[in-house]
Amino acid sequence: MILIYIALIVAGLYVIFILGPALVAFKMVFCRKSGTSFEERNLKGTYLEPYEKRIREDFRFFRELQSERITICAMDGIELVGDYYNSGHRKLAICMHGYNATPLNCFASIGKCLINAGYDVLLTQERAHGESGGRRSTLGMLEQYDVVAWANWADTVSAVDEVVLIGVSMGCASVAYASDK
Repeated sequence: MILIYIALIVAGLYVIFILGPALVAFKMVFCRKSGTSFEERNLKGTYLEPYEKRIREDFRFFRELQSERITICAMDGIELVGDYYNSGHRKLAICMHGYNATPLNCFASIGKCLINAGYDVLLTQERAHGESGGRRSTLGMLEQYDVVAWANWADTVSAVDEVVLIGVSMGCASVAYASDK
């Protein structure tokens, strides 16, 4: 009988100290994210404060541009969303944002430079972020196939001769994983 009590105590401790925190961590890390745009945040007192004026200008630049909403289907049926800024160039930059971020947070300044350098820009929303489908992010493991899907979409854009893949943080991992596909 004492062995049963010991087993119940061990099982209870396992649930409290191992399983419970693991489930909480899983939900915090992998479940759907809705990053807050820098436009909606007060950047005073943050490391971004010295760049706040430039960030706001670059966001305004993108808000004034005409974009086309693109949706594609990932290999596992998830709907992926992106904004295509077509300036009539023959080169395209596909931009994959970071974990718990928004495309413009990661690419407003870089995207402006790309457009000025003669690129069209596709700002994607990674799975389980923003308006893209999916309940969980896999930190690049499934997102690598999403990069391939976006590159395949770019092949259908007949006016594009060159495609460049750019990623920040988790988006960089997605691009790197996709590099051998």
